[in-house]
Amino acid sequence: MLIVKMKLFDKESGFHTNLEVTGMKFEPIEGFLPAPPPALNSSFTNWQLSYRGLDDVKSCFSSRITPGEVYYSGPEEAQAVKAHLNEWLNSGDREWQPIRDQLISIANQSQANQSNPAGQEIHVLLDVPETNLSRFPWQEWDIFKNYYPNAEVILRIRNPFSKTIILPQNSSKRRIIVVVGRSDGINTESDLEVIQELEKKGVEVITLIQPSFQELYQALFDWGGDKQDSNRRRLTDRANCDKKR
Repeated sequence: MLIVKMKLFDKESGFHTNLEVTGMKFEPIEGFLPAPPPALNSSFTNWQLSYRGLDDVKSCFSSRITPGEVYYSGPEEAQAVKAHLNEWLNSGDREWQPIRDQLISIANQSQANQSNPAGQEIHVLLDVPETNLSRFPWQEWDIFKNYYPNAEVILRIRNPFSKTIILPQNSSKRRIIVVVGRSDGINTESDLEVIQELEKKGVEVITLIQPSFQELYQALFDWGGDKQDSNRRRLTDRANCDKKR
């Protein structure tokens, strides 16, 4: 398993960045990421507001929604966010360039190394403070899409007050939510049986069969669990910024 860790720290006018990798011989390096440009922040706000204006979800919003949640909207707003995100992360800033170059080098060496065959499990861990950094769709960065297409991008969000990492308690149960849509001509029962077997290993499994949007929303909200569990977010291609699913 290859784990690429990028940790960002608040600093005046930007973020001090550490990059290291486990599972491969690369020396840790440091860099500096300038603060997000106003255009990115404003496009991200428009993206959220556009989603909240959709008729489908107006009835689902309540005072329980927290700023830490990410909402997905239409393609125009999504494209604007992705464009500004890439302009920012692909900038030629001399203090940020080494981080970008190292990420590319790590990916290239992983592919070239015979001991790391294609299909190797790769995780990209982004350790960020609780700011808009934790809400941006990092998986849309060209570097990740082009050089880490099969990697899992994970956000680990630091508490803004203690500056420590919030991790789930040891007693926290692993939870899986399974959503089954139309299954015409598809045998989903055998798949569900396999997933249900995980309950014997202490995993909580929630199965939704062709749920309505409101049922799905409520399940996702409840599934988030306590505040500590929800501070670790996984960004995958199933939660991209083009649309909600």
